Amino acid sequence: MRRDCSEKVVRGVLNIGRICAVLGAFMGCTIVERAAAQSFRGLGTHAGGTYSYGQGISGDGTIVTGYGDLSGTSSRAFTWTAAGGMRRMTSLDGANASIATALSDQGLVIVGYTGPGSESHRAFIWTGDTLGTGAVQLLGVWPGQSFSRASATNSDGAVTVGYSGTLGTSRAVRWGVGGIQDLGLLDGHTTAQATDVSGDGLIVIGFSGTMTSSNSRGNLAFRWTSADGMTNLGAPQGGTSSRAWAISKDGSTIVGDSDLGPFRVRHGAEMVALGGYQGSSIGAAYDLSADGSVVVGASGGRAVIWEAAQGVTDLRTHLTALGVLPSGWSLTAAHGVSSDGRVVVGTGVHNGRNEAWIAVLPCRSDFNRSGTVTVQDVFDYLHAYFGGDLRADFDGFDGVTLTDVFSFLNAYFAGCQ
Repeated sequence: MRRDCSEKVVRGVLNIGRICAVLGAFMGCTIVERAAAQSFRGLGTHAGGTYSYGQGISGDGTIVTGYGDLSGTSSRAFTWTAAGGMRRMTSLDGANASIATALSDQGLVIVGYTGPGSESHRAFIWTGDTLGTGAVQLLGVWPGQSFSRASATNSDGAVTVGYSGTLGTSRAVRWGVGGIQDLGLLDGHTTAQATDVSGDGLIVIGFSGTMTSSNSRGNLAFRWTSADGMTNLGAPQGGTSSRAWAISKDGSTIVGDSDLGPFRVRHGAEMVALGGYQGSSIGAAYDLSADGSVVVGASGGRAVIWEAAQGVTDLRTHLTALGVLPSGWSLTAAHGVSSDGRVVVGTGVHNGRNEAWIAVLPCRSDFNRSGTVTVQDVFDYLHAYFGGDLRADFDGFDGVTLTDVFSFLNAYFAGCQ
């Protein structure tokens, strides 16, 4: 016992020494206060339209994709930038409806599906520019199936995943250089959907089950690689079902929903429930930052964000407190987040109609949420760290460790615009 305690003391001293070394360098730096520059903006609709839905966002948070109706017609896919606003995507402007679901890291490859009806949809890859000008490629269906839908694409747009099916059943598929590939099923299951893919295109996630359902019932989340095939991710402790919706760019972290609510699972670890807003078990985690430390989704009918440092936060309440949310808005779901976890896209209700929105959150290094990143944030973070405060778990993994200190300091010195 004495030896164990001595080792803990030595490790503690070494950790403090490393922190002090960093702080020594820190004290010699020129510290400039940086405003967090938070903002909120509704994306509007197509001309004459009555609704829009924000679905995905580029890695740097500058390009959004989704869909909305035209005057008197069905949905049309869009691309949006702050400079150009909402633009319909050329080559998808025919009589058929089109739904954009996701985009590549740079935002110039967008995937989704188009067609006159649900049983005749075709997955598409659209390649173009921020002005909506581009070319579309329709993807195939698996033999014996009648439709296909693309759910996501990898960082450079070379690998697309989704599903191909007929009424009441589907197969998880992957499109790439070799064409369409069936990813299989979990044992005893009859239907599956692929929902996302890692940045390098090598890991696919989704869910497999015995029935098509609007919730997780009857499904189990999976992780697929060419080496291991489809692996069952199970459910949170005490749960029986799950669906995986997103994987981090580095492939380390997967999020989704279950019969116990939103979950997160780290590769090689057990699936854990994230906890819902005000204890709600209704909701889902839909996307996460590149390193998996920031998760966005919906809980209890509200758009929310999960961070270890802050727990689950209702975005409407948070943005209202920051003074950036206009009146007339309720935020129902957050569907996408930028690589750094700071820019969020989703859908809400604005003056009675569904509308896509984009929000820029304060810098993550604004630890005390004052609205400005200052040296006080460093001292407040270190106070939390040495006090064993769970908010000091900055990277969201393995509890409060020394790695969190360096993650926080890296974020602080990197700054944000």
